[in-house]
Amino acid sequence: METIRSKNKISYRETVYIDGVRNRSPTFDKKSDAKAWKNEILSQREKAKALGSKFKVVEKVKFITFAENWVENKIKPQRSKSTYNRYSNVIKNHFSERFKDLYLNDLNTDHADQLVQSLLEDGHVNKGVNDILQIFKSIFKEAKKKKKISENPFEDYAQLKLIEMPPAYWNSNEINQFLTSEKEHHLYPVYVVALNTGMRRGELAGLAWDMIDFSRNMIQVSRIRDRYGLRRTTKTGVARHIPMNPVVRAILLEMSRRKTSSTIYFDDKGKPVHLVFPNAESDGVMCVHHLYRDFQRAQERAEIEQIIRFHDLRHTFASHFMMNGGNIYDLQKVMGHTKTEMTQIYAHLSPQHLAGVTSVVSFGDPLLGKVAQIQPNGLLEVI
Repeated sequence: METIRSKNKISYRETVYIDGVRNRSPTFDKKSDAKAWKNEILSQREKAKALGSKFKVVEKVKFITFAENWVENKIKPQRSKSTYNRYSNVIKNHFSERFKDLYLNDLNTDHADQLVQSLLEDGHVNKGVNDILQIFKSIFKEAKKKKKISENPFEDYAQLKLIEMPPAYWNSNEINQFLTSEKEHHLYPVYVVALNTGMRRGELAGLAWDMIDFSRNMIQVSRIRDRYGLRRTTKTGVARHIPMNPVVRAILLEMSRRKTSSTIYFDDKGKPVHLVFPNAESDGVMCVHHLYRDFQRAQERAEIEQIIRFHDLRHTFASHFMMNGGNIYDLQKVMGHTKTEMTQIYAHLSPQHLAGVTSVVSFGDPLLGKVAQIQPNGLLEVI
């Protein structure tokens, strides 16, 4: 047994030779744990010999250690800062204490069941539980890929069922009522462009004049602005173009005539850009963090009965796009959805959707006042 001495700690490590290859254990705080590891490896080797199979030592790694390294070395450099923070917080708040003494190989579906039950008891909704569970499963997927475990016990672990609710959106009367009320408000142009393009909040906040092409009537969506500043990306990582309708073109043309140097902002590459939507109240850039709050207050001023989120303006655009005869594949491109399934939630609003399908069942003739009646012999007779 090897004794490892550091400044404030003494730990222990065992070594096992398998087919002449040295395999070292993780470090343990207790000698008994190091010995238990060695005994377990030797026992597994003997079982493999009895079955005539080849035995290979799988490194024993603590779950939390692997999870934290995964977030720092893979998620942080490859994903957005907001995603990195979300993953880190989930590990810290939901995994660290619960699984602090467990190794990757120790965890099984019972632990997942207990995690789910605990989250539900703490008041998490099904979608929130699924989001946390997905991070948990991703950790084990990466562990298997890195050969830290031989099998992933959570590969087929089912998430909680969700009740798919139709997206909230305003009808034409509600839209007109709201816009009429906010006509003189400094955020009025933001609301108009949101309703007519389906752009996300961060995309609107990051919209700059170099992305507006009046000659082609196109808006390029390739930047977002959030709590981390102005970044050259989108939610899906793919830039897209949105055609301007006459309303959007007119309002942006008018704003372009009034733009001033006060709207200058620097992106993540240090490039100065002129943002489209300034904050008229502070003579600076629009505060993206307060947009949800401002929108709620605007609905109260307009006395709107159906209160929605700012993001539901995007749903309102998509819903009316389909109700007015739009194509689901065109909508997918405008919305920036990476998968058609994401756009399909609006398909039922198309005038052509299920049109005439109920004609396959038609009882009676309303013009003649006739009705259908099932006779004792089981036949349907119009009387």
